[in-house]
Amino acid sequence: MTNEKQEPLIPPILLLGLGIASILVAITIAFTNSDNLVLALIAAGVGIGSLVGWGFLSQDQFSSVASGRALRFGGTSLLVTLIVIVALIAIYAGVRGLNLRLDVTQQENFSLPESARELITAYGNDPTQPPVRILAFYNDAASRDQATLLFDDFVQTSNNKISYEFVDPDQNPVIAEQYEITQAGQIAVVRLENGQPNLETALTVNSLSQESLTNTVIAVAALGDFRLYVLEVENGLSIENETPSGMSIYNQIITENYQFTTQSISIFDITSGTVNLTDPEADGIVLMIPGGTSALDDESLKVITDYLDGGGDAVIFADVNVEPNEESLATAPNLNEYLARVYGVNFTNSLVLDDRQNFQSLLAIVTNSFDPAHPVTETFASTNNVALLFDASHTLQFVETPPANVVLTTLVSSGPDSYSKSIDALAAENVEQVDTDPVGPFPIAIAAENQTNGSRLVLVGASNLLNNQSSQFSGSGVVNIDLSWNTALWTAGFFEFYENLPRGIRRDARAQDAPILASDNQLTLINFLSTLGIPFGILLLGGGVWFLRRSKVKES
Repeated sequence: MTNEKQEPLIPPILLLGLGIASILVAITIAFTNSDNLVLALIAAGVGIGSLVGWGFLSQDQFSSVASGRALRFGGTSLLVTLIVIVALIAIYAGVRGLNLRLDVTQQENFSLPESARELITAYGNDPTQPPVRILAFYNDAASRDQATLLFDDFVQTSNNKISYEFVDPDQNPVIAEQYEITQAGQIAVVRLENGQPNLETALTVNSLSQESLTNTVIAVAALGDFRLYVLEVENGLSIENETPSGMSIYNQIITENYQFTTQSISIFDITSGTVNLTDPEADGIVLMIPGGTSALDDESLKVITDYLDGGGDAVIFADVNVEPNEESLATAPNLNEYLARVYGVNFTNSLVLDDRQNFQSLLAIVTNSFDPAHPVTETFASTNNVALLFDASHTLQFVETPPANVVLTTLVSSGPDSYSKSIDALAAENVEQVDTDPVGPFPIAIAAENQTNGSRLVLVGASNLLNNQSSQFSGSGVVNIDLSWNTALWTAGFFEFYENLPRGIRRDARAQDAPILASDNQLTLINFLSTLGIPFGILLLGGGVWFLRRSKVKES
């Protein structure tokens, strides 16, 4: 009877392969997907158990691995490989600890270019500029690690005037909502006042880039001091009035979206010095006259004309007075004589009607004739399906010989089928067009700029563009509210203020700036090769050398 060695149910070589594969899977999961550590531990347990089983079932192979020349020569290769990997990790940790940075990307994605560095350095050295905080709404560690390099450069270059923090939008949805963040990867920049963020100053950047982030930091830090003073006149619109005939919505938009300071004032506030219309500390001041059904007395008018003659800026919205022998503020002779003489334009006492382009009334005219180049109208002049609704609008007229130092621009005109009638004719209910009626188009909004003293003035034929009822039409393509606040922005110099901020990093397009797009599968493969493929490839190569040497020793 002979003792025959029985083959195990599971070939030992399969256990060896399963053990090595399971350990590699465990390492891969641990390095590339930290959210599945439990699965990594399970794979590691399977791997260790398989290797133990291989050693138990194939004791001869295990003994040959643990002794002899195969271990001496092959083990040396494995040991050298492990030493190289450990040395690389130690060098990386040491460099990271020393905080040494070298941006080797062609686009300089993770450091400030020199032009931006000069800009941020100047900002950091200016004691009048407020501190700024960058909030990066990232939900993955890889994005945070990459962004940290650029953010640290911002902090150091600004002499710590710029700070940053990371916020996970999924774990902190309330904070994300406060900054109007809609998706991970967006960045908010906010001004700090007394150490606390002023949410009204926050601006959003959709992706990480030196250009957009630097410009946004400067814009937030250099937020200007702009003021809008609304003159209290008889039957004029009020910024406190929340009814359809008030202008509380206009006031809310210009204060929240554009950070204007607004205030209702009287002529007495100006003459008594309570309000300083020429405050040199302000970046822009605008005086608005929101309608008015009665003429200003000469003394009150002189306060306004002195302000304009001194280079002041104003916007006048006309109203209507249908009483016999009465004039509204805008059409009064004392104001119109001044406007014609100094600016070369004035209001008329006629209203515009249109029997084709109107809304429920011949006096409620609709027009889409805008100047495409002027800042007041260019934002919507090229947009399709938008219009302005002027209700009971006065026409405007140019004098035959305007002043040489004044630039006049027709911002809005009525339609080609419009016609005009005097207040007296309309009071007698003569609304149908007759042959003697002047025909359009008529100027109904005009901008004037005095190139001698810098004064800017906008005249608008109707005051309804300011009221809350007009703002309710904005969803249907009526841009009344847009025009009304653009008049204040332009006269105050708001557009130029931000356009003239230093923009130091608008780089020309380069071939290396072209993005290289990769799919999710390609990104996963790249991540795997860079973190595991190279180091463990070397380890497997060493293992292969050891295995070949072990086979040769066994054959000899």
